[in-house]
Amino acid sequence: EHAMSIYRRAFPDGETAVDNAAFRHRLSETRNSKRLRYHLWLAAAKTNAPAHGLASFFTTPRFGFGGYIILEPPLAGRGLSHVLIKRMEEQMIRDHPRCREWYIECE
Repeated sequence: EHAMSIYRRAFPDGETAVDNAAFRHRLSETRNSKRLRYHLWLAAAKTNAPAHGLASFFTTPRFGFGGYIILEPPLAGRGLSHVLIKRMEEQMIRDHPRCREWYIECE
């Protein structure tokens, strides 16, 4: 629920917004999949601090795809996106060691 509240602040309801049920479905659908791994991460400034960011991405055996990266204050503007992207890449390789490229749509 906390991830969805961060998502809603960044992407208010509209024709391209993803609803809560779709996120839940994707997470449950890929939980035991060996082929497709979907991740929805929360980001916080320190351990046990409230989350003020999220990242979503998935990995297939051949490629990864970055979904959303949202960093709100106090995380925004601190140059942390490259750290988060590096961690996403590391997770993609753990998911599928032969994955060597990934895609992301940027605004």
